[in-house]
Amino acid sequence: MSQIKALEAIPDVSFIGDTTLQQVQETMLRDYVSEYSRITGESVELAPADPMRLVLQATSLLLYQALQGVERAGRQNLLKYAEGGALDNLAALRNCTRLPAQKATTTLQFTINPQPVIVNIPGGTRVVTESGVYFATTEYVEIPAGAQTADAPAVALIEGDAGNGIPAGTAMEIVDPLPYLAGAINTVQTAGGSNVETDDELTERVFRAPGAFSVAGPAAGYEYFARRFRSDIADVKVFSPAPEQVTVLFLLDGGALPNESDLRAMEDYLSDGAIRPLCDKVTAAAPAEQDYSIDLTYYINRSDRARADAVQAAVGQAVESYKSWQRTLGRDVNASELIQRVMAAGAKRVEIRKPAFASVDENKIARLASQEVVYGGLEDD
Repeated sequence: MSQIKALEAIPDVSFIGDTTLQQVQETMLRDYVSEYSRITGESVELAPADPMRLVLQATSLLLYQALQGVERAGRQNLLKYAEGGALDNLAALRNCTRLPAQKATTTLQFTINPQPVIVNIPGGTRVVTESGVYFATTEYVEIPAGAQTADAPAVALIEGDAGNGIPAGTAMEIVDPLPYLAGAINTVQTAGGSNVETDDELTERVFRAPGAFSVAGPAAGYEYFARRFRSDIADVKVFSPAPEQVTVLFLLDGGALPNESDLRAMEDYLSDGAIRPLCDKVTAAAPAEQDYSIDLTYYINRSDRARADAVQAAVGQAVESYKSWQRTLGRDVNASELIQRVMAAGAKRVEIRKPAFASVDENKIARLASQEVVYGGLEDD
């Protein structure tokens, strides 16, 4: 089921009237007793172990499974519930298709000892990182006579986000040996790799697709197209700082900020004549960050001492989930949410020193500056 708040607010619908297995069993038993009496003129009472009661129960289970199939088939026609292929077909009605996985890109700089001749580096020359991610150049380049370096654009050989985040300046091993080449590094951090668009991400785009029925003038239109840029776009905020100027803030999956390459690519994409109104000047930007800290001590009921290790692990996961939840554009720093998650993980009580509540502007995002989570021990219930 979709995680979009607007869709969550829509009432649930049942195509079988929320019928339960117990209701099916009771109906079959009641109908059997009624029909038996009508045909024979005799009343019948089926004991719990009566073979006929067991047959009716087994049959009712098959009928209930069929009803569940009807329920699912009906719900797959609604955006709130649709998933997989059904969602893809709903998306097609809004001219949306699931975004495929993308490969990470970078720029490689090859180094040689100066030579009196031109050194050729053909397209497709491969390098590999220490972590085992392969990249290949996408075009032919030359190192002029007497020069030491040449830069070439490169793309990962695997799709997905595994090729992202390799810092600029990382040394890479040359897989395809070429004369005179001494080494290679990436001059910009690798970025742009993304996985196949998930059901939740596609549902979000389908829900916002009406914003694209005209040019991208409305904020909703720019947001729709920004989300269509790549499947790893996690959050988008559009505003106009001045007439005819549009700023598009966006985040990547996991709350990561876009780098310079991501920003330029987004600007180029949104500036396409089929998207951007003629007079708009579009700027893509990363949101400003507002620091907050986590500093708390939690305690566990003594009666829960047998599972204290599990509770501590659950609290750690709760803190991590809070950090992910907090990493959303314009979301206020809210200690109450953190307390609620830690308590739900099994803590008896929480002493929280940080964070204090803090408002976050809609064009900013909270960033964790420091974290101190202390287990205070067992306490009497």
